[in-house]
Amino acid sequence: LFSAEHTEDADTVIVACNTMARTLRRVVKERRAQGQKIGMVKAKLFRPFPRRDLAKVLGKAKRVGVLDRNHSPGSGGIFWQEIATSLRRPYVGNGGGPLLQDFLVGLGGGDVTPAVINEIIDDLTARKSATEPVWKEVPA
Repeated sequence: LFSAEHTEDADTVIVACNTMARTLRRVVKERRAQGQKIGMVKAKLFRPFPRRDLAKVLGKAKRVGVLDRNHSPGSGGIFWQEIATSLRRPYVGNGGGPLLQDFLVGLGGGDVTPAVINEIIDDLTARKSATEPVWKEVPA
């Protein structure tokens, strides 16, 4: 249902799907070569959503970013909503959990480039708290 890469020791994990995951994989590889503890999860299927398995994979990360290509006004990205629910009790098994930030990117088919993903990772790693969804401009 998903594939996890470098999540065992990652402080920061980005969750993506489809073509964004391919680009993300290249960025994660480059950052790991620089010694950064970055991991990724590629979702392969949205339903049924693998709540417990995903919570286990993300459980050790301090920060989790979700790349969303969709938006539900007033609620954030739909993919982010599923992950937020997955990280709540009883799935995680504790009251804590990672900082979870939603990034709305590539809406309308814009190309999510390595530069955009690097901006997102820089934003996420500098965060002390989550905010409303962050809209990221991408080249048209």
